[in-house]
Amino acid sequence: MEDEPLIAIDIEDTLAQAGFGEITILRSCHDGLEYLKGVRPDAALLDLTLTDGVCHKVAERLRQMEVPFIVYSGLEADHKQYGEMFRGASWLLKPAQPEELVEAILSLIGSTDQ
Repeated sequence: MEDEPLIAIDIEDTLAQAGFGEITILRSCHDGLEYLKGVRPDAALLDLTLTDGVCHKVAERLRQMEVPFIVYSGLEADHKQYGEMFRGASWLLKPAQPEELVEAILSLIGSTDQ
């Protein structure tokens, strides 16, 4: 989930070049929650703040579905500020190098699940 178009394109290109299958970019918490009504992704990459706020409910839904996720944000991990729903989540600071992003996703799903 990413609301900045250029960053979203970069993420999509990086993951596609690394051989990941279907990649879906969503720009808002609302879109994420709607998407998760019908799809269980292998993993998720969440920008902490999207066009309609902090993605607490998306993180909560992902946890309920047991979908691993990474918070990909320019903000430092501060669980007191952003809520318990993000405690224990992997946190990757923007901007990350493409290989760091791929490595982080692989650590969630395992290199054989690509």
